[in-house]
Amino acid sequence: MSIAPLPVVPKPLYNESLRGVYGEFGSGNNLQAIYLQTAVKPQYLDKISLISDIPGSERWSVRDLFQREVDTERVTNSLLPYLESRDKIKFFNPLTLTVLPIDQQTGAVLGQMPRVAESSMEEDGHKWTVRERRRYYRVRWIEGRHEYAQLDWNNEQSRIVAIDGQHRLAALKRMQRRWQKVHGVLSGDLDEALGEKPKVRGSFLDWRIPVVIVTFRATTGRREPPSVLEVVRSIFVYINTEAHKVGEAREILLNDESANALAAQELLERSHSNDLEPRDTRRRGRVPLLFFDWRGQERDREAVPAPAAVKTVGEVHMWFEEYVLGEDFSQDQEMALGVSPGDPLKGAFFARSLDYATSKLVREQMQESVLPAVSHVLETFLPYSEYIAGLRRLEEVYDCGNDLQGYAFDRLRFGNSQEIGGNKEHVDDIERRLHVEIEKLKKACLRSPIDLDVGMRGVMQSFGDLIFEFGYEPEWMEYAMWFTDALNVVYADGWLERGRGKKGGKYLRHVIWDQNDKIVNYRRQHAKNALGAYLSLLIGETVPPRDWCPEWPTVRAGLLDRLESTVIRGYKKEVHAQLKEQFPNGGRELNEAKKKEAEKLAGRQIRRFERALEQFASREDAATGRGGS
Repeated sequence: MSIAPLPVVPKPLYNESLRGVYGEFGSGNNLQAIYLQTAVKPQYLDKISLISDIPGSERWSVRDLFQREVDTERVTNSLLPYLESRDKIKFFNPLTLTVLPIDQQTGAVLGQMPRVAESSMEEDGHKWTVRERRRYYRVRWIEGRHEYAQLDWNNEQSRIVAIDGQHRLAALKRMQRRWQKVHGVLSGDLDEALGEKPKVRGSFLDWRIPVVIVTFRATTGRREPPSVLEVVRSIFVYINTEAHKVGEAREILLNDESANALAAQELLERSHSNDLEPRDTRRRGRVPLLFFDWRGQERDREAVPAPAAVKTVGEVHMWFEEYVLGEDFSQDQEMALGVSPGDPLKGAFFARSLDYATSKLVREQMQESVLPAVSHVLETFLPYSEYIAGLRRLEEVYDCGNDLQGYAFDRLRFGNSQEIGGNKEHVDDIERRLHVEIEKLKKACLRSPIDLDVGMRGVMQSFGDLIFEFGYEPEWMEYAMWFTDALNVVYADGWLERGRGKKGGKYLRHVIWDQNDKIVNYRRQHAKNALGAYLSLLIGETVPPRDWCPEWPTVRAGLLDRLESTVIRGYKKEVHAQLKEQFPNGGRELNEAKKKEAEKLAGRQIRRFERALEQFASREDAATGRGGS
């Protein structure tokens, strides 16, 4: 006798819900924000995740890493004491949450956002309007009564994630864990515990935490569905540019309306995507992500420099804005990017505005031209190439070591390693040792002035200055290869070093060092007439300018004038003290004497430098077979 199979009990499509008030805003960029505003009990905190809780989030693309890391010291020293204080009234803005569709197999965020289906349904005698990403979540409200709305979701295929207010959320979660530890109940048993224990008015259990759960839907003008992270980033950008500011690094990485910000993002992305490759296919010569302080980490609202970083996001952005591309939407930037009259970008430059489509075009254009060139300079400039090689050797040692060593290197590189688990103390020890090794490597490879911002500001000023003088005739990559070859000759010859027998000690006085060996002319705008002009003169004395720039003698004379004006200004400060004794009354007589003496000393230094340039050029001609040409 056969036994009939037991009937299959269908699982509900959605197993979580929240009620609240439905709202929506007007559309922009072919996306419309819709939201549910409500308040949740403390036990709901376990159902809300931080971005860092999502598997693989530390490896998201640079432009998608919109959320900064939780500053634990700020949570511990500021927010938690405020929330737990009995002397302070509690109030804070709603947490901004969103619903992320999740791959059920991997736990990772889906790539493309599922489309929204709009429909209506009858339930409990009411007609509901429904906007639904089927199987993931839906928002519905009673027609004509937006105050009666509900969010339903499947917790196996969606996660509620904080995209603003993560520090408040982290503090509330810690407060909840402390309460659970003291009272000995799990968060799911809070309601039952209330029935068994006397309720204390004003206790944590009485709190109702305000939240706004936001998502987007594509409007009819959208040709393709946005990626999930594009949607979340759009929300975050709005909150943190219209409501309150984030740190400089995050502001640059969030900005899709500035070509210079896009350049900084894409330069970092070249490193980030390469470091995500398997070790056997990773390009060892490419700048590692560790080279950049790309996370903009803060502790108690103060910046915490990354141990291996050489340059910040702000510094990289400044290179493009000040030296390489020029100000956004300027004529210089058009020329640098090769925007021709018939180019699709011409209209965007005329309107001084980038939208989603044109910002994508800018990214693509940069990836083809200027970014590989800038990367080449960083990767092949001698001190940086040595540092990069050293970092790659450390990477190989730690990646090939035990699992804890791999976790430590990953955490240093990406800011997080979710596999650490209960081994945090061991990984902390390994990472501290790694910091020491990196610091030794830095000192060995990066000497003054390249270990300081002033050094690379001069290099990037010269890099941008010369290709501008050449009328952008050479292709960016061809130009970068010539420029870096010449730069390495200059560097190896000691033109950037002080000390006995070093050429820099003779000719860099009042260019980047004063008479007391203090760094001068280090501000971003100083490089043009200081170290940038100095390097352009040296680099320009090699072969290609005579092919790329027939007017090189005129350009050379202009660079010398710029450099001499800087040196004169420095000598005026140097001779001030001794001449003040001769002219105790100061005034016009002192100023005229300072000017005369400074011009004499500066002229002598510049003439010596010109003779050295001629010898350098003759040597380069001989080395390349161009002597006498």
